[in-house]
Amino acid sequence: MRREQHYKDIELNKAIDELISYNMLKDESKQLLDKAQEYKERYKYIQAICYDKIRISGGERVDKMATVDNWVDLELKADEKSREAERKYWQIESKLEKLADEEKRILELYYIKRYDLQKIALIMNYCDVTIRTKKAIALKKYTNV
Repeated sequence: MRREQHYKDIELNKAIDELISYNMLKDESKQLLDKAQEYKERYKYIQAICYDKIRISGGERVDKMATVDNWVDLELKADEKSREAERKYWQIESKLEKLADEEKRILELYYIKRYDLQKIALIMNYCDVTIRTKKAIALKKYTNV
């Protein structure tokens, strides 16, 4: 994830953290799902759950029940993070709705879709310096919403 510049104004930094937190939650959810999928793939030949231990390649002893519990727990945590990200998105979206269309679009493209300033400038037919300035203005308005 790119490093966001920090402003002297604490409120601007809080707004940036709020906007970035949505993608952080999404990333955490995806990592947990990937880990759960890794468990499923690694132990996909376990036919049934029993409490005895079986030997896996490399001499490692694995409790079948604990293995299934691990991926189920990871899936539940991922689902929780996903729901938390969704709530965060709607919280952010409700604040963005109060901004002008252009300001809303710049913040969405930069923080939610993770486009860089040059790509946003191409999309909106501005130079990247203008987009940087408009982004700073939009952030200030976002903090006051």
